[in-house]
Amino acid sequence: MELLPLASDPQRMAAYAGWEAANEPVAVTPPRCSAWLTSEAERAPAGGPGYPLGRGQFWYGAPDLALWPHFYPALAAVAATGGYLGLHEYSAPEMWFGTGKSQLAAGADEGDEGWLTLRYRKLYRNYLQPAGLAVPLLMTECGVDGLVQDRPAHRGAVGGTLSTIGPKRYA
Repeated sequence: MELLPLASDPQRMAAYAGWEAANEPVAVTPPRCSAWLTSEAERAPAGGPGYPLGRGQFWYGAPDLALWPHFYPALAAVAATGGYLGLHEYSAPEMWFGTGKSQLAAGADEGDEGWLTLRYRKLYRNYLQPAGLAVPLLMTECGVDGLVQDRPAHRGAVGGTLSTIGPKRYA
């Protein structure tokens, strides 16, 4: 794959550690996962000579954890080419909401994992490590974002659900 001359300028290349693939792909059903995998297979296996390619760049809470086995072929390619998995972690009203005891449901505790922040731990422990696919991870976006849904509106707020990302016990 030939990179654009400006992007491959030696001075610029000295500052790059890798390249990112598509940002926040929509892969929310098995057919969409398949379409994403087909699209990714058409890309170069690496970002250029000596530059790993980051795959994923999924937004917070996506894709559903149960869909990750559909991505195993892409993650095997990531492992084979020295790439990395890119994920985004956002939460609100604080970054730690949805982790540990900071849950909407009274008494719920996710330990050292979370549904928004630290969700990658659920992914690696329950899916990628058992499958032998614990590829390097980069958080390519991270922060507090007021657009995060299913959260308290402010400290001490009650109500709401994490039904789109967590188990039904959050209803």
